[in-house]
Amino acid sequence: IWTTSTSTNLTLNVDTSTVSIVDSSATTKTLSFPSSFATAVMYNLSIATGAGGSVTVSGCTSGGCTMNDITVAATGTSAAFAYTSTNQQLTVRHLNFTGFTGTWTNSSPTVVSGDITLSGTMTWASTGGLTLSTSNLTLPVGLTRTTTGGIAFSATVGTQTITSNGITLASAVTKSGVG
Repeated sequence: IWTTSTSTNLTLNVDTSTVSIVDSSATTKTLSFPSSFATAVMYNLSIATGAGGSVTVSGCTSGGCTMNDITVAATGTSAAFAYTSTNQQLTVRHLNFTGFTGTWTNSSPTVVSGDITLSGTMTWASTGGLTLSTSNLTLPVGLTRTTTGGIAFSATVGTQTITSNGITLASAVTKSGVG
């Protein structure tokens, strides 16, 4: 485990590791995958920044990025989590924003094969789409959603639901699975 609380412009190149980014400063951290990886694979990514710190994941190549679980618990109105690998999808098992008070942006598609938990104190401002392979989507009361990326449900069995809680969707919603 490598720990830092004051470094800025942190760049980590990893393949199959557990990465925890815990920092109380208001600096930007970048998790950048090297171009030598066809598909960047990481077990878990846990982010807990304070005072408006932000984390950007980038550098994924033709295979995109695949992660098991991402947990974002950054606080502060200028806190941010961004996925910025151009035209490379982020595939994640579980995506959890419980307690997140910042902004989530993704400029490329995000695919969630398990559960997604959004926070009622966050802003979802993405241009990349969101595909849910098995889970339902609940937009919690208080969530600010300014995203233009579409939402797709792709389960092939069972039902999938969206609970908007009065939040405007402002983008396409599609069902692409057979179920």
